[in-house]
Amino acid sequence: MITITADKVKVWKNVKEDGSHNFTYSIANKNIDGTYSYMTKRIKFLRDQEPQDTCEIKINNAFQSFFETNGTKYDYLMVLNYDIITGPDKSITSDEVVLNDDDLPF
Repeated sequence: MITITADKVKVWKNVKEDGSHNFTYSIANKNIDGTYSYMTKRIKFLRDQEPQDTCEIKINNAFQSFFETNGTKYDYLMVLNYDIITGPDKSITSDEVVLNDDDLPF
């Protein structure tokens, strides 16, 4: 298993019509022409440890996994431990974690 950590990830809480919910995050790819492409991914948290709403988190421990439905496999990021950076339960100020284009390897 590969342990995954991240300094800053924005997670969105998606509430469905039936009242259930799930969380997603997006990843970005910087194109050669300087523009960005984005992709939305699934993210899951341990039961009773989910954020209350959309927020930014610092991932301390996570791993990738998948589930299968009707023969189709779907991947997700399973978060075991995190800290909320900004959002309803803010524990770290956004000034403490700052990323910009210079942080990218290209």
